[in-house]
Amino acid sequence: MGEKTGTALSTQNVIVAFEDFTPVRGISVDITPGKTVAVMGRSGSGKSTFIKAAAGIIPVTSGTVRVFDRVLGPLTNRELLRLRKTCGFVFQDAALWQNMSVYRNLALPLEQHYPDLTKSERDRKIRNAIDRIKFTDDLNLRPASLSAGEAKLVAFARAVLTEPELLILDEPTTFVDRTGVDRILGFLRELKESGTTLVIVSHNATVVSQLADEIMVIDEGELLVHGTPDVVAGSDNALVRDIVSDVLDQAATFDSDILTLLGEIDNV
Repeated sequence: MGEKTGTALSTQNVIVAFEDFTPVRGISVDITPGKTVAVMGRSGSGKSTFIKAAAGIIPVTSGTVRVFDRVLGPLTNRELLRLRKTCGFVFQDAALWQNMSVYRNLALPLEQHYPDLTKSERDRKIRNAIDRIKFTDDLNLRPASLSAGEAKLVAFARAVLTEPELLILDEPTTFVDRTGVDRILGFLRELKESGTTLVIVSHNATVVSQLADEIMVIDEGELLVHGTPDVVAGSDNALVRDIVSDVLDQAATFDSDILTLLGEIDNV
């Protein structure tokens, strides 16, 4: 993957407002290509809405979103297709097409983005992705036949099939068992090492500690802090310290990096 300059993702004063509430309230952030950024916050803080707006899945009410310096807005079908190839997204609930088999869920993005692939070439890409996440069930099954964790693994495979330069993930390890989490972590490490920009909403302490170059903390739709783990740990904002401690405290176990981080926060 060629080295990118500028920003992989940039938001300027992004607001997302619905009739009865405003989940995102003026978030501005610049994410450097190749970085892995963990997005943290309590339930209902606006994290998922923000990353969906950043990926062009939902429109912003005001403000600007740029993906690799291209401004998102009303897009033509061709522009939208180009964006979807550049920017992958893994939904928290997997969001597989229920009326299609697992194979068709995986084949459709390839057909859209690589129409010149032969069927054997397409099958080879699908098999490679499936093998990497060690999904062993029949690809002819419908998503309703899968467990929640299996569906998430298929959604993950689907998101990376087009080799996006920016991958945004909403709780990628939720509903996934320990073995599946290990597979996803290994795959994410490979993507990180290859230079893929990763933006990950996660409450998983292992994901944050092992992958994150930077952390964003969001509360009530506002960005409280964005920086390296050391910067977040050293924040003089008591709310930041409380949120990070509370969120990470939900994990069943902590590795040494997170224990160190929490110790630094507690001692601030």
